[in-house]
Amino acid sequence: MLFLDTLKVSTIEKSAEKVAAEGGKGNKKLITWNFGKEITLNLEDALFTPASMSLIWGGELESKLSPYTSAIVKLNMANKYGELHYSTKAYPSPALTDDEWEIVFRAATDVAKDEKATKVVAVAAQEETGNDVYWTSTYRQRSDDPKIAENRENLMKQYFFRLRETKVNGKDTLGRAIDDKVVEKIITYIDELKKIGTIETQIYETESIDRWEKCIVTQRDGLTISTAEQKKNILRYYKGDTTSSFTIYYDAKTMLPLLSLSDDGFIKGWDAAEKGAEPYDRDFDGVRDTDEFTIKMGTVYYKFTRTVKFKTGQSDGTIGKTFVIDADTFPDAYKIVGETYIREQKTGKDQRYQFVIHRATVSADTSITLEAEGDPTTFSMSIDVLTPPNDIMMELKQFDVEEDKLHGGTRIVPQKARYTYTPTTIENKPDVGFENPEIY
Repeated sequence: MLFLDTLKVSTIEKSAEKVAAEGGKGNKKLITWNFGKEITLNLEDALFTPASMSLIWGGELESKLSPYTSAIVKLNMANKYGELHYSTKAYPSPALTDDEWEIVFRAATDVAKDEKATKVVAVAAQEETGNDVYWTSTYRQRSDDPKIAENRENLMKQYFFRLRETKVNGKDTLGRAIDDKVVEKIITYIDELKKIGTIETQIYETESIDRWEKCIVTQRDGLTISTAEQKKNILRYYKGDTTSSFTIYYDAKTMLPLLSLSDDGFIKGWDAAEKGAEPYDRDFDGVRDTDEFTIKMGTVYYKFTRTVKFKTGQSDGTIGKTFVIDADTFPDAYKIVGETYIREQKTGKDQRYQFVIHRATVSADTSITLEAEGDPTTFSMSIDVLTPPNDIMMELKQFDVEEDKLHGGTRIVPQKARYTYTPTTIENKPDVGFENPEIY
């Protein structure tokens, strides 16, 4: 789900092409044909979120069901299709994965244990028709039938069968593909958020960030820099080290690493002791060498920083999110539901209107303008309405709402049917006993 509640503009444009048969005097139009109906939805959002950017730029924003929820969906779908006697060819049964079947087997076993009986969800051979049928827990598995135990798992992993009339204990009955008790048992297994599912986007944890900044020394006593630290960090940079965080200072005039130089051009303190160690005389000039030097207040310099995600174990720190735009991923087709309201002239009250687009594809064309003046950048989306199998491109629904004080937001208020119409027939009125001069 992507919820946009800061839209500035929403426009729905419908267009169609028309051709006409023309002829006769004046080449007048005789018959017209309309075709090629198109509906385009344009949205302009005042704000944008990582989720909306993932949808447009990365093209990936979808929910992934866990094996628990997907098994429930597939079982309910098979039972629903069976009740409606849908054609097996027109509506093929949803195939369960091995992980989903293991959950179904576990739930069926637990149901049998809960009922303290030998009733289990099993597969039996229908001798009369030669077809395999899913039996419900109302069927008592016969221990003397080795065929059931032998083929049970293989048959269940192949396909679903619809609800069908079978004979159990000599009585005609309808058996579900999978008993509702099994589905209810699977629901009880969902006790963690990850067992519901996940949301797939093109947004990931940021592992490292490289930044350049222009800085100025503001401390009264200046900025003290360690040559030893500079040397170590420069080597890290050239080695491509992405496992640790470090900082390198650069000269604003030369764009070279900021170091202290002697009169003859040598770097002061390059071979000095590490920072924090006791300095000593390396060049035997009688002066103890130090790796630290200070740049004075007001000096402009550049700072390069590489920040790496802090890792301490299970409770890793985070430094941000990375949004990935690849060349192979484009926006998918989605269902779009929008709400607006109209104001009734007579009552002055607002009525809600909802438009529903059952299938639409989001255009990957978008732009973000960065400028120093003018209005803030908006996030625009162009959406092309597709034609679903039922040929309904868009629906408009009118309803009334009121404040929902219990759950928050609003709730839909059912209204009585009200019609204003002019009758086409007039009932005969009884005689009032005097002449009525009025004419109606």
